[in-house]
Amino acid sequence: MATPAGKDEITIQRLMAADSWVWAEYGGLQLSSGPYSTKNHQFQMEILRDTSPRQCARKATQGGWSEGYILKVLHGLIHGLYPQGAWYMFPTQDDVNDFSDSRFKPLIKDNPMLIGRFIKDTDRTNLKRINRANLYFRGARLSQRTDAEEKSLHRIKSFSSDCNIYDEVDEMDQKAIEAAEARQAHSSIKHRFYLGNPTIPDYGIDLIFKKSDQRVWMVKCDHCNHHSCLDIEFPECLQKQADGSVLRVCVKCGKQVDVDGGEWVAQYPDRAKDMVGRWLGHPSSPLVDPKDLLDKWENPRLDKQLFYNLSLGLAFSRAEDRLTRDQIYKCCQEDPMPATHVGPCAMGVDVQGERKGFYVLIGIRPNNYSKKIVKMWRAKDLQEIVDIGKKFHVQCAVIDAGPEIRTARQLQGAASFEVFLCRYKESQHKNPAFDSKEGFVTINRTEICDETHAVVAGDETLILPRRTDEVEHFAVQMCNTAKKLEEDVETGNREYHYIKVGDEGDDYYHAFNYLNLAFMRIGVCKDEEYRKSRKGGWDKAFESAGHEKAGFMGQ
Repeated sequence: MATPAGKDEITIQRLMAADSWVWAEYGGLQLSSGPYSTKNHQFQMEILRDTSPRQCARKATQGGWSEGYILKVLHGLIHGLYPQGAWYMFPTQDDVNDFSDSRFKPLIKDNPMLIGRFIKDTDRTNLKRINRANLYFRGARLSQRTDAEEKSLHRIKSFSSDCNIYDEVDEMDQKAIEAAEARQAHSSIKHRFYLGNPTIPDYGIDLIFKKSDQRVWMVKCDHCNHHSCLDIEFPECLQKQADGSVLRVCVKCGKQVDVDGGEWVAQYPDRAKDMVGRWLGHPSSPLVDPKDLLDKWENPRLDKQLFYNLSLGLAFSRAEDRLTRDQIYKCCQEDPMPATHVGPCAMGVDVQGERKGFYVLIGIRPNNYSKKIVKMWRAKDLQEIVDIGKKFHVQCAVIDAGPEIRTARQLQGAASFEVFLCRYKESQHKNPAFDSKEGFVTINRTEICDETHAVVAGDETLILPRRTDEVEHFAVQMCNTAKKLEEDVETGNREYHYIKVGDEGDDYYHAFNYLNLAFMRIGVCKDEEYRKSRKGGWDKAFESAGHEKAGFMGQ
């Protein structure tokens, strides 16, 4: 065992017990690639030594992050830092099996004195007894079947923990993460480490990282002393040479820089008390060939989603997969929200819960190709919904069947207009099925979200009232749902699904889904159609007489 210069054996043992980097670096740790070293992994040193209770890593692939955090938790279990044990969570049970067989078992076998002698049970894939505490490996993707999901949640809720590691956050079921964190209720330590390749903006690891102190890997140029982050400066930080090679260079002077000699620098230091976050992409990794990286970037057939996520460690979303506030605001007209309407109107209601209230949208069909929202507001109780429905001559309403079907049924009984309870059904790939007898409508969730997206993004399809505080709130929530490509854990099929992103709610988005369903049960608003046809007729007559368009007084 190598020892730090000037340190005696007793001091080294104390340092090894307190510092996981000293334990790995000077304890003779053996990895599959050879003796442990931070060469080409200098960024790992701070990870191992950082005692912050909340940490996250928004990362590119193959950076050694999982290795760093499993060593961190092993050191903590061996030296009694986590007496209630630790959780290491992966997206699926298959990921657990692969990690346990290909990485964890060899680590134990190759380090019999440093690690192996503390392992009391090595046969079980999901559980390792280390010293006096347990290390649990669990999959965090729940079955879509309710009974299996409840069983999975029960398995997660059954154990206590001082330290939780979530590896590939974006691929995990959020309910499983919440259940695992609840297991730390009686811990005074509560270490939580989140890792992952990002997928879409404001979701999963990207959302967590944005709340952190956002540390980046800064390198110093030995020629001009300029500090820069190559992940931020990409692709300008890569420079082609005359012989065809590519070098990582200082963006200020153009000289080559050494990325392994960098340091972590927080962009928002005041947030460190809540979450320490690190971002590292392939531009800052000395193990990645810069020529290969630049060739991929310049390839006209580049898959931007994969390159951003896996090579740059950045979230990426196609324009057609998520609405923007500009798209919402362009639909706004100068009309204020009326207090009443002659109808016929449609209504969409999203239920937050009886004590939390309801998100309500009321709209009309001005013609056969556009939709107009005339009222948006948050109701406190069912009676408000019934009363406003009468004032706006609502003909059909669709309400969320969950989370409280009893509340939705109460609206059905109290309303003087038609009310359907909506159930999302992923297996249904056809038009919505309205059951007037039972009072239900079923629809494929992805298909109705596609319809809502198309209505908002389409030219002159949606008409909104003038911008007010409530319209601003509506715009925020409409942008908090995004389309994400996901793989079915049981079938292996890859399909797009809409998920919630960001910190704010997405209740108005789902209310819009229900409103779109209710629109199918009402006719065109004759009053609106008449006014538009009259205006259109005057415009045509005016132009046919050879007059140019002018202001009101000019006409």
